[in-house]
Amino acid sequence: GETLESRGITDFQDVKRISAGLSLESSQGGSSSSIRIRGVGSQGFSSVDPSVGVIVDGLYQPRIGTVFTDLLDIERIEVLRGPQGTLFGKNTTAGAILVNTAAPSFEGMSGQVQAVGGNLGNTELRGTFNLPLIEDRLAIRLAGFYANRDGYMNNLFLGTETRDVDRSGGRAKVLFTPSDSFEFLYTFDFSDTSYMADQGLTRYGTLDSSRAGALSGAPLEDVGIALGKPLPQIGPFTRQVHQGEQFANDEVSRHILNIKWYLPGHTVTSITGFEDVESFLPADNDGTFLDLVQITSSPKTET
Repeated sequence: GETLESRGITDFQDVKRISAGLSLESSQGGSSSSIRIRGVGSQGFSSVDPSVGVIVDGLYQPRIGTVFTDLLDIERIEVLRGPQGTLFGKNTTAGAILVNTAAPSFEGMSGQVQAVGGNLGNTELRGTFNLPLIEDRLAIRLAGFYANRDGYMNNLFLGTETRDVDRSGGRAKVLFTPSDSFEFLYTFDFSDTSYMADQGLTRYGTLDSSRAGALSGAPLEDVGIALGKPLPQIGPFTRQVHQGEQFANDEVSRHILNIKWYLPGHTVTSITGFEDVESFLPADNDGTFLDLVQITSSPKTET
């Protein structure tokens, strides 16, 4: 955790800067994210388990996009190359990434606040607070973050910026040790990520027959005039246009209960988790600047 902080690594995607052979990409939210180790991995919200398993506080993550958020109050991160099924199970054929967040401490009350600023209006705020309630028996740890950054793509047609960042979230952990033989650690965390996406440039041409129905084959310029939306003439982008802006959102919440039973020479561990993932994903399926075919999906995953 101290190494991550000293190197300014505050986002999961930045871990690739300090781990050779690790590729982490998330251009526009969870649906377009990918994790690869030595070139092997999976993309986005696949219907199969990813080749690189990600485990947060012992809980396996079935959707790789859920981990692309701020690294908040981290104890350590482990990047394990090669098959890890023997230790961690699931489909960890290419490797595994273990994210372990800081646990409550009985050592005394403590806290920390961090603020980061950067270009494109980047603002990041984080805070942690540790509070022992009963000596050597009960302690809580709270953490929260907020991150905002302006977009780095300029949609000339719409006159707006896209691919911005607006993230917030928090975590609460409760450590309870009723005796020297038992330890209960409960974790609840959540994150909310919103962004304005776009799907690149579309050249002027004719409407695709597979999408346009009765308007198939009609020149886009004629269709635009007919609908009262003449095509713009924008400098070097003449005869090209950005597609419409698309607001997307990802929400993730987790409940994790780790129980340890210490026996002479052995430790019995139980890990129980519930994770809820909700997304809002828009798509401009007509492939033009015209609002002909707009399809949105709201996938929801409970694990």
